[in-house]
Amino acid sequence: MVNPTYTSPQQAPARTVAWPVPRPRRFTVALGLLASVGVAASSLRAAPPALLVPLTILWLLVFAVGALWLRGGPVVLTVAAAMVKAITAALIIWAITHPHSPIGPHGALDWIPLGSLNAATGIWLLHVIRHRALGLSAVQPLDPAEYVHHLATLTARGLNAEPGPGTR
Repeated sequence: MVNPTYTSPQQAPARTVAWPVPRPRRFTVALGLLASVGVAASSLRAAPPALLVPLTILWLLVFAVGALWLRGGPVVLTVAAAMVKAITAALIIWAITHPHSPIGPHGALDWIPLGSLNAATGIWLLHVIRHRALGLSAVQPLDPAEYVHHLATLTARGLNAEPGPGTR
């Protein structure tokens, strides 16, 4: 049966998809989830499954909470990012001091997911730092025009700032 209201597909109303994850967190969470599974499957593959599976599920839940919790999500992602940096340092030290251990990044395929996870969390930290430098809240979504205005204001302030003592 043909719908008599619409005469062509171009006249049909567009469907809008509501993403439950706020825009600034989408890339971080998507890459973080994929890279976390990659780290568990590569660098940590020698860990006992009874330990690895629950820890991986818990870690993925941390990213899910960071993605979906509107007010506390940025804090959860920031803490997770700090943990990623600390765990990466520990894995690097472990790989250097225990070169024959099956746990840790030893080959190129071990470093790719670990680097991707660090990139995802590093991008999140950059987002938080930029918002704090602009005096904005990383919790609330920001209109791109407003962001450009604040960035221009910060840049103009920096260019017109008086040089401090000892900088001449």
